[in-house]
Amino acid sequence: MPVDFIVEMLRNGGLPVMMFVIFILYHRGENAKWAETTKAQKEESQRIYELLKSTLDRQEKETDRHFTLLREMAEAMNLQTRSLSRIETKIDDNQFCPITKKEKAA
Repeated sequence: MPVDFIVEMLRNGGLPVMMFVIFILYHRGENAKWAETTKAQKEESQRIYELLKSTLDRQEKETDRHFTLLREMAEAMNLQTRSLSRIETKIDDNQFCPITKKEKAA
């Protein structure tokens, strides 16, 4: 607002015009502060959102990796159990002892 315009308005309008001008200037300043604050808040919210998203993505990948490892360990345990079962059967049948083999054959 030009200064000459303000001075002319004060001469013609007096105190109410001066208060209105002060209000307008104050209102503009507050709007600028508010816009700056909301912009900063929006940027901060976006940063937090990206951080949470990356954390959740990392956690999902880690969970998938744990399930893969668990599945592989379960398969390995099943293989070991089958092998031990076969060994136990051979021990119970005593197939390695030559004397037992002859007795079973006869």
